[in-house]
Amino acid sequence: MEIDTLDEEALDRLPAGQREAVRHLHTQVARAVAAIRSLKAENRRLRERIAELEKRPAVPEDETVVTFPTDPQTLRETVDHFIDAIDDYLDAEAAAGDGAPPSSLSPGSPEAD
Repeated sequence: MEIDTLDEEALDRLPAGQREAVRHLHTQVARAVAAIRSLKAENRRLRERIAELEKRPAVPEDETVVTFPTDPQTLRETVDHFIDAIDDYLDAEAAAGDGAPPSSLSPGSPEAD
């Protein structure tokens, strides 16, 4: 049964007073069907995402797992981003005055050793 279109011929056989009620009811049903279709599509996407996530290895809550891209340029960008984030963190800690070493010291410099 096609819900998207209203059978005007069948509607014409109804008494005049009922036609508007049937049109209104048809509109409501069509909206409900559209919502159900949308929800089914969302459920399908969510099931696929859950299946994808379940394929990943389990990681304990108190651990962090980092994966790196295999492309050298993307790997370099990822590592540079991590270094920048660590530098920002260390700068904030040093500014807070907790005694953390300033991040401006480069690794291997005499002051950093």
